[in-house]
Amino acid sequence: MDAQRAIAELGVLIYPGAQMAAVHGLTDLFGWPTGLPPNIRLRICRYCA
Repeated sequence: MDAQRAIAELGVLIYPGAQMAAVHGLTDLFGWPTGLPPNIRLRICRYCA
C-alpha cells in the first residue's frame, strides 16, 4: 500500500517587465531537493500576469 504524499505548491508570477533569467533561476533553485520530508512533493508553477 502506497502512502499518500502531500503536495506543496509554489507559484512564480511572470509579470510584464519581469526578468526571465530570474524566473528561470527561481524555478531551478526550488526544483532542487529542498530537505522536505519524503512524504511531501513540491510542485512549481509559473503564472503569467
